Amino acid sequence: MDIQKIYDKIYELEEDNHLKAGLYFSIIQIKKDNPLLSNEVNTLYLDAKKFISCYINSIEERDLGYDVIDTNKILKCINLLGDYQEQFQLAQNAYRLLRTKGFEDESKTLRTIMNQKKTQLIKSKPYFLGKYFKLILHLSSYSLSSIALSIFTIFIITYIVLLPAPIESWQNFSVVYHSYSDSFYINHMVNIITSLFGVTNDFKVETSNLTGIFTIMSIKLFYLVFIVNYLYKKFIDIING
Repeated sequence: MDIQKIYDKIYELEEDNHLKAGLYFSIIQIKKDNPLLSNEVNTLYLDAKKFISCYINSIEERDLGYDVIDTNKILKCINLLGDYQEQFQLAQNAYRLLRTKGFEDESKTLRTIMNQKKTQLIKSKPYFLGKYFKLILHLSSYSLSSIALSIFTIFIITYIVLLPAPIESWQNFSVVYHSYSDSFYINHMVNIITSLFGVTNDFKVETSNLTGIFTIMSIKLFYLVFIVNYLYKKFIDIING
């Protein structure tokens, strides 16, 4: 079927989003099977974007009990595009539209898909160090559970770093504790936690050389930049949607 004729039908439909969505999906499939037609009238990306918009709007217009979004249809449309950047942008657009229309459960599904597409996009980049740095940042902050896991991992690393060195010559700093428990390791953990939350006690870290100073400064800077700023901002973004 001639693509231009399908577009003409779409223009004639005006407000019938259900039929328009079906026609846009037909165009997408035709273009996918015939790459030379991918930019005919509209780009494949724009057709996919219009399909998602028409599909979501058509479901919103349905009666109670029939207004259920099939997120698999949206995902199928997204996956028909081969470019990761376009897939991510489509998932992001679908997520925002679902949030705007009040489809809370479906928007959560699309947020997961959006994060998966962003992961694929970052992995597809050719540069090495920058790619893995961005990937670590993304994987550590794309959901509430990943943020919680990141904070827990950072705490464990801090816990280990502040433990007394097994050999005295390796000792770069010493830790003065407030006594909370007879167990050294539990006491070590509680002192770190209370310090992080600003609880006043006897806990302090005394550096003995430049290496110790650099280590403690690096830990504090990392906490300030990564947790207090970056992860907190991501946390607020997720809560606000």
